[in-house]
Amino acid sequence: PFPKSLESLWFYKCKLPQPLDVANLECLRKLEIRGSTAVLVKEDVISSLSSLEELHVSHGFVHSYDKYHMEPLVKEICKLTRLTSLQFAFYQDNTFQGTDLFFHLDKYNLFVGEVLHGYTRVDQDWEVPLTRSIKLKGNSKPWEGLMARADEVGLSYSDIQVSSICHGHERAFQDLKRLRINQCHSMEHI
Repeated sequence: PFPKSLESLWFYKCKLPQPLDVANLECLRKLEIRGSTAVLVKEDVISSLSSLEELHVSHGFVHSYDKYHMEPLVKEICKLTRLTSLQFAFYQDNTFQGTDLFFHLDKYNLFVGEVLHGYTRVDQDWEVPLTRSIKLKGNSKPWEGLMARADEVGLSYSDIQVSSICHGHERAFQDLKRLRINQCHSMEHI
């Protein structure tokens, strides 16, 4: 195990132990993992990092490579009350019904969409400055609160009702600087 007093942990293209166990890192404030696939972790490991302020995992976490469920991962991350910065990938899960997620985040760069080549994505650009960015492929409902506050939104294959976002969020799209729309055929435009 890593030293308990560790405050920052950064992995870049490393072969990580499976599952990755960082539950003993009570003082950890920043965890950054850049790799080419999703990182396998045990349940409740993420939520045990109560001091975490920054969570940057380029391809996200999974509890199993066999079957993906977004809801337990989102619930664990939501328990991180000190978290202010999230850079993460969530994969498409049509059973997930959460709403207004991560409203307390100052900075985020999220991808939400389908799994390509297992839990590997090739269309990422993690070198961009971390501000408030979200790229969605498919179901957008749980992510509307983050979209309303974002300065960059990318939509692909999403059917979205912009008026519902505007009605639910007073300052919706006031900070939006970049909007990318791809293959969205039945959406109400801004």
